[in-house]
Amino acid sequence: MKHIFVCISYLLLTSLTFPSFSSEPVFSPAKMEDDNQYGPKSQRANPSRNEGWAYIDFVVNKNGKIDNVIIEASEDDYVFKSEQYLKGINYSPAKLGDETVSSSSTLLVDFSVATSANSNDGFNTLFGKRFEAAKALIIDGKLDEARIELDQMTSRHMKNTTERALSAWLHSLYYYGTQDWGEYEASLLEANNLLSKLPRDLAKMTIDNLMKYQVHKKQFSDARDTFFRMENIEKVKLSDESKDNVVAELFRMVDDSKEITVDAVLNQRKTWRHTLNRDQLDVAVVEGELTAAGLYCQNGYIDILANNFETVQVSNDLGKCNLAIQGEPGTSIRLKETGNNRFNVWL
Repeated sequence: MKHIFVCISYLLLTSLTFPSFSSEPVFSPAKMEDDNQYGPKSQRANPSRNEGWAYIDFVVNKNGKIDNVIIEASEDDYVFKSEQYLKGINYSPAKLGDETVSSSSTLLVDFSVATSANSNDGFNTLFGKRFEAAKALIIDGKLDEARIELDQMTSRHMKNTTERALSAWLHSLYYYGTQDWGEYEASLLEANNLLSKLPRDLAKMTIDNLMKYQVHKKQFSDARDTFFRMENIEKVKLSDESKDNVVAELFRMVDDSKEITVDAVLNQRKTWRHTLNRDQLDVAVVEGELTAAGLYCQNGYIDILANNFETVQVSNDLGKCNLAIQGEPGTSIRLKETGNNRFNVWL
């Protein structure tokens, strides 16, 4: 029998620990009561190697129900699968001291296929040949030829999540060569989502490159979270000294940047995310149209669209906050952060 196995990660709001501004009251995040381990069953009659993933932003309200869902998925089909999967999840709501509160979280859902006869791990031989051919062409600077190999690799041979992870990593190299920075970022973020599927050296390179890019874009809080993802790589252990040094340096960068401006272009089926560095936020659409935009916090949620893009004052009482945005492909946005440094705000 074939099942969809679900790998769940609290990547942004519940996995790291930082100092808070007050020791009381204690924040207890929403807790999944039923992880719906197998998710929605595949409807395909015959075994297939096709796999996908979804990254979901959502709010668990005071009644333990899921609200304000934004789904990023590898393909449209997995948006529907994710919606079905969410229907089978039950939560106990978050608490701040004795008070029940609405709280935001994220799920990374890996729709991996397994059959009773065969493992679907690893990569196909034909995929591997195209991968090595494209990589060699990229290294040699033959980007037009590499594009042909990449297209053949993805359209004909990319099926499971291991191949998706390898493809995302290789595409990041290609887009670095073409200097298409929007696609470069999107490829790195997908590779980061599928970090466990990459060989250790490629996983490390993904973290290094993404962190450098985020620092360049002044997404300092995101760079911090990316850095801590390094410990998800097998046999990698960060020393307390290295953690302290990186966090202190990124805090200094935020402190030195009294006004932070970040520009982004939205991609199809992708959610653009940004962890807040300062406590005043302005979001503007330069060109195009947004379909969803929300500020997902440990202790609350702010609908940016319903707020009519007015300046948002983000209280420290909300805890750590992440902006999540979706829109029509090619939509250009600009956000500006001012006010007080909230790099270390954490409940």
